[in-house]
Formats: sequence, C-alpha cells, structure tokens
Amino acid sequence: MKLSIIIPVYNREAYVEETLQSIVSQTGHSLDYEIIVVDDGSTDNSVARCEEMAKRYPAIRIVRQQNSGPGAARNNGLEHARGEYVWLVDSDDWMEQGALACLEPHLNQGFDAITFAAADKRNGEKCRRIFNKSLDGQVMSGRELMARQIHCGFLSLRFRFSVCLWHNVYRRAVLEQHHLQLAEDSLVDDFDFAPRVFHCLKRVLVLNDILYLIRQTPNSLSRSANPKKAFDYLTCARSLWTADKEMAVFASLAFCNAMTEMERTGSISADFLNAISEHRATYRSLLVATGNAKFLLMAVLLSVRVAWLVKAYNNFLKKLKIKK
Repeated sequence: MKLSIIIPVYNREAYVEETLQSIVSQTGHSLDYEIIVVDDGSTDNSVARCEEMAKRYPAIRIVRQQNSGPGAARNNGLEHARGEYVWLVDSDDWMEQGALACLEPHLNQGFDAITFAAADKRNGEKCRRIFNKSLDGQVMSGRELMARQIHCGFLSLRFRFSVCLWHNVYRRAVLEQHHLQLAEDSLVDDFDFAPRVFHCLKRVLVLNDILYLIRQTPNSLSRSANPKKAFDYLTCARSLWTADKEMAVFASLAFCNAMTEMERTGSISADFLNAISEHRATYRSLLVATGNAKFLLMAVLLSVRVAWLVKAYNNFLKKLKIKK
C-alpha cells in the first residue's frame, strides 16, 4: 500500500463527512491508499457519520480510543498505518481535488517527504497560506529547507516554515527509524513534531501546488484561547531545546508563543509565571542561542523580572505591528 491518510476525529459531526468525501472523490489517480479514522472518544454523531461512509468506501477504517487528545489519536493512527507514506489530515478540512493525482508520480521516487502548499477557505475563496514558489520542484534535506524558509523571515519573526502537519506527506519508515511520535496530552503536538521530523529528512521534494484546504472553524483547538496551550508551549520549548540545540529558533518561538497564548486568555496566572521561573536558565539559554535581536531582548527581560515578561513581549510585538 502506498499511502495512509490518518484523520483524528473528536466531535466533528458537522464536518467529517465532507472531509472524507473530499478524499474518496479524488479522480485521475491509481493510488493504493487507506483512510484511517481515529475516533478520539467523540460524544456526538461523528462515528456514525464515519461508519456510514465506511460502508460505501472500503478504504475507510475506523479505530476507536478513549479521549486522549489529537497527538495520541495520530500516534494510534500511525501504529495502524500500512502505507509506505502517511498524511496527517484534520477532520474539518478538505483535500483539494487532484491532490492524489499530483502526488502519485512523486510517491514513487523515494523521497523522505513531500511538502506542498495549502490555502484557507474563506467565503468560498481560496486564500493561499503556504508559499513555496521560489523552491518549487527543488529537492533538499529537511534541515536545509527549514534554514532557507526561516531565513526568509528571520528579522520579522514571520517565519515561512510551517509546523502544520497537513501540508506534508512523510515516509513512514523514516518516522519509525527515528522513533518519531507526536506529543500526547498536548495542544501543540504539531509544533513539537514538525522540527524533529524535518531534522531527520534527507530528501524532501517541495511543491507549490495547493493540495489542501483549511476550514476556518472558530471553536477549533488552534483558534481557541486556552491556558493549557500556553503551558504546553513551555514544555515544547524545553523539549525541543533538549532534543537538539540546533532547534533553538523553534524552541524560542514556542517560548514566545506561550506568552502570546497566556495573554489571549485575558489573565496571566501566578502558576504560569512560576513555570517560567522554574526553568528560567533553560529559557534564557535557548533564546540567546538563536542570535536573533528580538530573542536576545527576551533573554534580557527574562533576566530582570519574569513578571514583566509576558506583557512586555506582547506590547513589543504590537509596537512593531507583528501579528502572531
């Protein structure tokens, strides 16, 4: 089997059928593929919708688990995957028509991964989110790709390297060889996973074709303010820094994202400030290691007084008119 498409599902009855339909209705290809739906303990009619689809399309398999979060669901899907390649898809998005036809010839060329463009779907219009125009058709290592895309936006922090899972197809053997799994019980499992994976990839094909469409769902995990997300970003920062000092930029971004997420909740808790203070030396080290002026400023603020840190950082971004 060439491709396993893994979809974690939790209470997405309004969208999951459309997501599945966008895959099974793909034309112009002869790929041998499977769709693994991992039900993460849904309490609505999501599973019933998937079961109805599975009756009509034998490529769909349903795996059930107790509610454990998206990272655990994706790991479960990876364990059940039989494809040479895996594609991690969200349960409220779409696969662009022609996506499998576009990927098919490249999946037979032995790449460790294929990364492609994606777009938001807004009022029926496609708004491109991932831009790979200057790299279209090129093959390089994952580390080189990250370095080149990060360099494009290093001064503004608008990094062009995306940690989103859905615009990459990975060779499953590479994930298994390096024991790469998603962080479980984390709301930022993609941010922790993507840099680790790309550090291990030797041959990545870059495409500028839009193969994936993102639904703008107001109550999705990625758009909802949640204090847990802030704490998860702190854990992610330490984890990436410990794994490889070359990931200082991503570790620093995770640290800064933690502060942005905490401010979004409307209050900065004492527990959050204590969590920063507890690992202050680690955070200061990873910020300094980037050599970037903005991260160096953060390191100075961190050395002075943690209580000032969150508001100072976010005010700093507002003055520079940088949107996170």
